[in-house]
Amino acid sequence: MRARTAEQGYVLMFVLAVLVLVSVLVLGVASTLRLDAALARHQRDGTLAEFAARGALDFTAAQLLLTDAIERAQPPIPGTQPPAPDPRRWRLGGGPYQIDVGELPVRVWLADAALRPDANLLLPDEWERLLRLMFNYEKPQAEAAARRITQARTQLSAQRGLKGFGSMHELMVTAGLDRDTVYGTGGDSPALAQLLSLGTGQKRLEANLAPLPLVQAMADASAAAVRRLADLRAEYAKATPPKRLTAEEAASIVGRAPDMFFVGPSEQIDVRLAVQPPGQSGPPWRYQALLRKGPGGYAVESRGADATLTQPRS
Repeated sequence: MRARTAEQGYVLMFVLAVLVLVSVLVLGVASTLRLDAALARHQRDGTLAEFAARGALDFTAAQLLLTDAIERAQPPIPGTQPPAPDPRRWRLGGGPYQIDVGELPVRVWLADAALRPDANLLLPDEWERLLRLMFNYEKPQAEAAARRITQARTQLSAQRGLKGFGSMHELMVTAGLDRDTVYGTGGDSPALAQLLSLGTGQKRLEANLAPLPLVQAMADASAAAVRRLADLRAEYAKATPPKRLTAEEAASIVGRAPDMFFVGPSEQIDVRLAVQPPGQSGPPWRYQALLRKGPGGYAVESRGADATLTQPRS
């Protein structure tokens, strides 16, 4: 009797062990299936967002061409009130402009790309001054960050044969910069993503619009020279009719060659797009692109995703 009882106990333990093993396998399979389904949804949403961004970019190019045609047909008349806002006219510095591509809402911001120097062209001493003046880095901290940025850019260029960073997120990760420096903390806080661009291939400054700390960092100008530049900008803005600084005037104030400055607009347009994913839930997918204005219209020069980009300020 005792032997039979012991045998039954062993059988019960074996059955329980099998049940536990089967339960673990079922839970593992279920978890894997849930993960695969989530990854499939993510890939689907990303594909939809990418094609929506491409469609929105083509629409943006057409809308800018329409704006040019309207302004040629209806030029401003001196001495009259400016026309009322026209939703058909998309302007640099404007946005967000709202469009729907399929079932996905897309917001679009526009800016003159030349107002943001190309981050891939900045020299180590320019990075060091920029981080000290605009982000309050101590000199040793700024010098170390400038070295990391330069080394990361060189390594990326050697690996991919490109000019350097492909996105601001890549700059942040590979160079070890903190998120607040790259994307800001909201409001009017400085952010590299708002001061610099990628892929424009130029680092000239717009004489009338470039942020003064950016001018001071790029030109290695004294604080007194920057104040004189600010005063002259304000004086010209109050003139009747308003005047604009020339590249030569700005260069003479900060003590640099005139080719460091230009008077806009340029032919490159920085486009930022935010695509809301299906279901209106979750953060938007964000994209950046460059459009170049040519004789036949606006052509896409480069585009790419930057999923962590904060909302651009208009």
